[in-house]
Amino acid sequence: MVKHAALFTSTILSRVLAMPNVVLMNATAVEDLIVREDFQGKQRVAGVVTNWTLVALNHDTQSCMDPNVITAPVVVSATGHDGPMGAFSAKRLVSAGLLKELGNMRGLDMARAEPAIVNGTREVAPGLVMTGASPSFRGGLQG
Repeated sequence: MVKHAALFTSTILSRVLAMPNVVLMNATAVEDLIVREDFQGKQRVAGVVTNWTLVALNHDTQSCMDPNVITAPVVVSATGHDGPMGAFSAKRLVSAGLLKELGNMRGLDMARAEPAIVNGTREVAPGLVMTGASPSFRGGLQG
């Protein structure tokens, strides 16, 4: 519980954004995962492909924007449900062959959801750590 949520949030953001290795990307959607082979020949997530959210939502009407590629040794998805990065990443792992199948997400039950999110946070595929609702599909991500 905080006295002023906006003051707390803005203070935390200002301190974190002042760090030299932190970038805030606003109105940005993850459109794809970068999957590469590691030094042992195994596939792993090596980054993300991003674009402006409005461009990502309107690919049928425009294709003039180039996506941005961000490579990283580890990608953390801390969103949930089927959004710009959440369950999309899980579904992409299945189509890329890094996971066998997905579990099934059920309706919200906060008493069970909070511990499931904490206990479900893990590396779901080499290079991709998921937390939030994404890895908490009922039955978990199967791989």
